[in-house]
Amino acid sequence: MRVLFVTTIFLAATPIAIGAASQVPQFPKDQPYAKARKLLVKKGWKPVHEGVVIDVYTVGETEPVVTEVQCKSGCS
Repeated sequence: MRVLFVTTIFLAATPIAIGAASQVPQFPKDQPYAKARKLLVKKGWKPVHEGVVIDVYTVGETEPVVTEVQCKSGCS
């Protein structure tokens, strides 16, 4: 059985990555969540309690993969 997990990630761009804050990040379908999160951090995104809000949809339990990313607020 496949299970869909929805994870809301709160991210904000550092001053160096202001351009990244204006665009919704894109990931290949079925990319492992851990890898997607590492890429966000590498591009200057940091988990915070406010800022740009995206939903990251994943499938799987032991090794979840990213199936979709949607902007919820703060995106242009």
